[in-house]
Amino acid sequence: MPLTRLPLGTAVSGTLAATNGGTGVTSVDDIGNLVLLSTTTPTATRDIDISLPSGYESYLIIGREIVTNTASNEVDFYTTTDNFSSTDSSLESQRSYLRIDSAQSGTGNFDGYINLATNMGVNASDSCEFELTMINPTTTRTTGYSITGHSVYGHDGDAHHYRYDHGARSQTSTVVDGIRLRCNSSTTFIAKGSIKIYGLR
Repeated sequence: MPLTRLPLGTAVSGTLAATNGGTGVTSVDDIGNLVLLSTTTPTATRDIDISLPSGYESYLIIGREIVTNTASNEVDFYTTTDNFSSTDSSLESQRSYLRIDSAQSGTGNFDGYINLATNMGVNASDSCEFELTMINPTTTRTTGYSITGHSVYGHDGDAHHYRYDHGARSQTSTVVDGIRLRCNSSTTFIAKGSIKIYGLR
């Protein structure tokens, strides 16, 4: 008998029982191995600090419509192991970039953070979106942790757009308890968009 695929977001309300092909979830944000842990709306601050709940092997972090208040700024991603008293200086990252509207490309290396956007624009249609997967950051371990992912953003003052691919590694075995999104100068973020954190079972 052929299977019928149901759109969970529109056709089903409540919990779909496992005996009927469901997973027992009550939200389209909690499907299969992904569990929505938090949603944060940026505020007009330089640092957006978000605590990272423990108990998951990996985490998926999605940023949507991240915008800075002034042009020509970086958007950077940090981790902390001491509740934001400091950031993990052991984190080292490398990004390769491709300008979407041309063949321009290159690489960059960063100590202590991941560079999500450089020379961000503040045109009405400019923003930064990103997706990062943190692997093994909170479990008790004797090894370090890794981060992989990508970001896309609008460049300052023109119609240029960039895609960054990221790979990062920290040798610290201390549990990561938070993430920080930071503008690289005295500017602030604009209060719009969202940062969602999912736990991977």
